[in-house]
Amino acid sequence: MGGNHRPATPKDRALGAELRAIRQEAGLSLADVCRVIDWQESTLSRLERGHRKISPEAVMGLAVVYRLPSGRRDELVARAKELPAVGWWDRQVPGVPADTGALASFEHEAIRITNWSPGLIPGLLQTQEYTMALMLDREVSEKEVHARLRARRQRQEVLQRRNVDYTALIGAAALRNQLGDTQVFAAQLRHLVRMGDRRVSLCASLINRLPWWSATGI
Repeated sequence: MGGNHRPATPKDRALGAELRAIRQEAGLSLADVCRVIDWQESTLSRLERGHRKISPEAVMGLAVVYRLPSGRRDELVARAKELPAVGWWDRQVPGVPADTGALASFEHEAIRITNWSPGLIPGLLQTQEYTMALMLDREVSEKEVHARLRARRQRQEVLQRRNVDYTALIGAAALRNQLGDTQVFAAQLRHLVRMGDRRVSLCASLINRLPWWSATGI
């Protein structure tokens, strides 16, 4: 009942977190549940933390233990049966770190994304010129820069989806840390303002503290 050993997906992580919340709301410990279904506690813990693929059978067994109503049980089982989304991140792209693909897959499955970025503009909000300046500053090879820029643009498409709630918490240092020339950085800040006027939640109070705000022509 513990599921197979295929790699877990963002869907499994979300479903596992939901099952953990249901267990805790029922007042049951890992040991309580595992005694009933004859699992090892480590198996249930890994499943709840999204480190293990969750099978529909596992969800059904847990739903019975948690005494969930039939409608709620059927909803969770149906979600466990859903096939994971397929995208560019499912294959290794030359020049793009593997963790970038993993991050893109999580972003694709998410309905809520919160970025805490104290020193840099968050990747989903970066202009292409700002990203290029950042990569060159970090001495990324020119060959890899173009592949990573393409991956960054593809990741940013998630913000075009209507069902994603995106919040960026941007540190004041990120708004003073100029990358690229003045034109590049001013364009980046203008882009932040435009995104903040749309569906993206920004920590605008930090932006307004910049002493040179008006001098950049934003």
